[in-house]
Amino acid sequence: MQNNPYKFSEPLDPNLDEPVCIQREETVNKIIEGVVFQNDYWVIYGSNYSGKTTLFKLIKANYPRAHYVYVDFNAKPGIDKTVFYAELYRSIIKETASNQSSLDLTHRYFQGDNPDIQFFKLLRQVTFSKPGKKIILFFDNIEYLSFYKDFLILWRKIFIERQIHGELKKYSVIITGPNSLIALTIGTGSPFNIAKTMYLSDFTTVESCSLIDKPLQQMGISIEPDAREFILNQVAGHPQMLQHLCHILVEKTVESGSKGIITIEDVQNAIDILLGESHCLRLLQQDIETNEKLKSLLTALCQGEKKKFLAYQEFSTFGAGAVVEKNYNCVFRNPVYERFIRDFLKIPS
Repeated sequence: MQNNPYKFSEPLDPNLDEPVCIQREETVNKIIEGVVFQNDYWVIYGSNYSGKTTLFKLIKANYPRAHYVYVDFNAKPGIDKTVFYAELYRSIIKETASNQSSLDLTHRYFQGDNPDIQFFKLLRQVTFSKPGKKIILFFDNIEYLSFYKDFLILWRKIFIERQIHGELKKYSVIITGPNSLIALTIGTGSPFNIAKTMYLSDFTTVESCSLIDKPLQQMGISIEPDAREFILNQVAGHPQMLQHLCHILVEKTVESGSKGIITIEDVQNAIDILLGESHCLRLLQQDIETNEKLKSLLTALCQGEKKKFLAYQEFSTFGAGAVVEKNYNCVFRNPVYERFIRDFLKIPS
């Protein structure tokens, strides 16, 4: 039997992981069209393990590479602003094959009180070895930067001033972050209100069925209809949970030496394992222990209270991904989350 194709602990590669990588065509095409035809900046937000980094990879896999170069920058917690701008600028000039002689001087440029302004000045000087290309910068986990608001204000300045300085039109920016990032993109006083926003939702039923059925068929494993329906109900399209659950099911099917048929009992047993292994549930537990507002909300929902979905400015409450909006009210994202929360808070159904 083939190796288990399902992956749940790292971003997917659209090519290497094609059988288990949902393409999200509508989302990808919308962002691509915005960048190509409007030179848009984008913010993609969502909870942990919703597939934001994989979406980056899907976008890059679909861009016309003859006209664009890509600069990836995964923000690191605790990085100094001077070091950050030096590394970012070095990445840009490396990709554009320009100003190569200044590679060893970048830290000197950003020492002082205004590394943001120095970075802005240097961006205007970047040129291509082959004119006519554009630069798309992908910033993942932007919330890890202690100065991320300043950073977004800088890109707002670049976006606005490209009408004056035409050389800045070659830049487009795509940023990912948690749900709370949306608060920085709404309203006249927000630092990044010039960006288009995209909430990365869970998989549709069609996408979920494709993720379940296609790899299993390739492995010669079948699944009973009621077992598939139970998966769809319990996980409700959560990208990482669905990958993890299917990974467990494949492992247990191989170990058992069965005829390769997954039953509803198999799914129930796999969910029991998932509850003890899930990375996103462990993060949720940490959030409940440290965020009294979140704990209070989850307790109220477990006790049957109705809670109005909070304003965008309070999206940080939902960073753990356990709560979503339905008919303007807060609801549990899926039954797996609800079961875990009830067990953790010791609130019976």
